[in-house]
Amino acid sequence: MPKTARPRARDQFRYEQVASHILQLIQKGTYRPGDRIPSVRQTSQQQGVSISSVLQAYLQLESRGVIEARPQSGYYVCLPTAAGTEGDERIRVLQGQRA
Repeated sequence: MPKTARPRARDQFRYEQVASHILQLIQKGTYRPGDRIPSVRQTSQQQGVSISSVLQAYLQLESRGVIEARPQSGYYVCLPTAAGTEGDERIRVLQGQRA
C-alpha cells in the first residue's frame, strides 16, 4: 500500500512550519536576542520532522537575519541593531508582511 503524504498546514512545507514555530517562539519572548535555540536534532525530535527539514528551516531563518549559526556552538537569535527596529523588520519580512 503506498504511503500517503502527511497533510500540510495551510499548504506549507515542513521546513516552513518549523521556521514559523521558531519565529513564534522568538516573538513571544521564549527566545530572546543572544539566546541559543534548540539544536537541529532536538528540534527534529520535538517537531517530528527530519533533520534536513530543520536544517532548511534554520537556513531560511539565518538568511533572513533572524538567527545566526556559530561554529561548534549552535544557532542563536540575532541581536537587534543599534536602531532597534531592524530585528522587528526581519520578522515582518519573514512573515510576508510589510511595515
